[in-house]
Amino acid sequence: MTKLLNCLPRPLFNTLVALAMVLLLIFMQGLRNAPQAASTTLIVREVNIAKLTPPPPPPKTQIQSSVSSAPQLLLPQHATGTSLQVNPIEAELPRVIEPSSDFGKPQDLLPDFVVGQSQALDEIATFGLEQLDQAPRLINRINARLPSDIAAQGVTELQLMLHVIIHETGKVELVGTPELQYPQLTVVASKIAKQAYFTAPMRHGEKVKAEFYWPVRIKV
Repeated sequence: MTKLLNCLPRPLFNTLVALAMVLLLIFMQGLRNAPQAASTTLIVREVNIAKLTPPPPPPKTQIQSSVSSAPQLLLPQHATGTSLQVNPIEAELPRVIEPSSDFGKPQDLLPDFVVGQSQALDEIATFGLEQLDQAPRLINRINARLPSDIAAQGVTELQLMLHVIIHETGKVELVGTPELQYPQLTVVASKIAKQAYFTAPMRHGEKVKAEFYWPVRIKV
């Protein structure tokens, strides 16, 4: 090694020696700084983190079960007084039994009606007996008797079925006479309708028109 250094030119040798000295100084400086770096104290501070209140749970939604089919409106088969405009319907009228009424004596008649399927008249809104607050009551005397030609056949009493409309004033409007046994009784039925006056039909406290079948018994 010494021979090799002696062979080097003097300027180069001096340069190498200077470089070695610089490297040695750098190394020594690093050794001095190493303990200081090792002794560095790491300060850790405790940080208080505020606890956030969790949001309230969402309200439970009420799940409504969907209806798969549209609601059905059930109507009675024998509804009367429906406020509809319909074409006349041919229907068999039920027999209605009414206590006999002696027209020779003044009395109030309160028929016990059993009304079948109604036939609403065009452009007239009427109500059946079961739709009223109470059944209209006959308030006047009616003078009607059997025609003499019918009485001559030995008939002493008959029942007429009058299809009538009672107006808000209590006036009677004759619509028809179903199951008429004698044609002569048409005049008698019209006479009864013209004479009769009822209490005003009431529905929910208001005057309305009522339509029903009125059974009337007439005698000789």
